[in-house]
Amino acid sequence: MIRVPKGFTTDPYFNAIGSKAPEFRAWGVVYLKRKERRGLQKKVLYKQYARRGRFQLSDYKRKKNLVLIFFPYNLDFDGNSQILKFNERYEEFRALNTEILAIGNDFCYVKRYNLSVSQKFGGLKGLKFPLISDVWRTISLGYGIIGTSYKSAQHSIFIIDKFGKIRYTAIYDARIGANIGEVLRILKAVHYLYRRPVRVCPPEWKPGQETGKLGTIDRSEAYFGHLEWLTRPPRSTKYDSYLDKLSRDTKKIKTKYEK
Repeated sequence: MIRVPKGFTTDPYFNAIGSKAPEFRAWGVVYLKRKERRGLQKKVLYKQYARRGRFQLSDYKRKKNLVLIFFPYNLDFDGNSQILKFNERYEEFRALNTEILAIGNDFCYVKRYNLSVSQKFGGLKGLKFPLISDVWRTISLGYGIIGTSYKSAQHSIFIIDKFGKIRYTAIYDARIGANIGEVLRILKAVHYLYRRPVRVCPPEWKPGQETGKLGTIDRSEAYFGHLEWLTRPPRSTKYDSYLDKLSRDTKKIKTKYEK
């Protein structure tokens, strides 16, 4: 059993929507392609390799949105298949000024090996975003998605805006894959609302559709015509008589002191 570090929590309500995302700093591996010229004719060759480096949340603050994908281990089928699906639509995330970080509970050398294996054989060769190693579960504990047995992280997704605030969370069963289209839809809504703080995106909203206004209720008959409580009821006569009596009493007291 892993001991929970000081300052971390496993309470899912700790990282509520709109709260500041917990800072982290961890080792990770990224797949790179380097252009080289070799031989007498200086032929252009591309050297492919996996580079190890440090990654932290503050590096992306005020620069890019982040999508954090948590999964237990790199060698399980569900983790790799989901990462490959995100990799296929990476350019759509990039167009929304968003970076993806895949965080797993295994060592860096496992991730480096996984990046060297072809996708035909279940590997992640050619991955366009980094793989982060959370072998001590500190990131998973910080985001409150560690399992009850403290052995591994639950399958989950976090969307963090460029100001470092959590905008979307989803924790799901390992046997059920994530909806990448829904993640992209939430990112488009977050991007739309940056300069429109009083607007509200309705359910199943897509770019180009109408939005509502914060703090208002649609009183159209098409939606709420059958609800009588939306129309303000008339004030009772008993309450009016009480107000009239109160005003008369205050006038009497005022005239008494003026004399």
